[in-house]
Amino acid sequence: MTSYEEILLELLKRKFGLRPWMPIVVAEIIGERIGKALTIPKPPTPAPAIPQPATRVVDLKEMLVSKDLTLLDVTYGGKLHELVLCSNSKNYSIRFVTDGMVRIDRSFSELQSISPYLDTISAFEDNGKFVLHVKDYSWVSSAYVAVIAREPITFSQIFVKYDVFLKY
Repeated sequence: MTSYEEILLELLKRKFGLRPWMPIVVAEIIGERIGKALTIPKPPTPAPAIPQPATRVVDLKEMLVSKDLTLLDVTYGGKLHELVLCSNSKNYSIRFVTDGMVRIDRSFSELQSISPYLDTISAFEDNGKFVLHVKDYSWVSSAYVAVIAREPITFSQIFVKYDVFLKY
């Protein structure tokens, strides 16, 4: 017997009052149970379900807006691919809120002045048409987009393309 085995046996005798042959039997039983547990294959845990995107489109033409027009109001996670507004006037504002946080709340004129410095917003005039293009915004749980007109405005084109991630 090595000195380690003698020390272990002595400690077991003092602590548990065990006879020298008991620890070996107990160790064999424990070892056998551990060996069986290690050889039983565990079933694989399924990967969490990944929500699949569902693409939605709002496509309106020749729309007269005299007050507010809600373009998007969802309570799922998602992503705005693009929003395009073409109108005969620039006297309107856009309000874009995601996850309870205001992302955009500005008039067309304000957006036009800052759009040269932004990747996600373009606002410009093209042959008497005022065009606003917003792209690439994501949200976790909710999104709301509305156009607020200060006077009756005809939008020749309103286009919104977005994904929502539906839950299973």
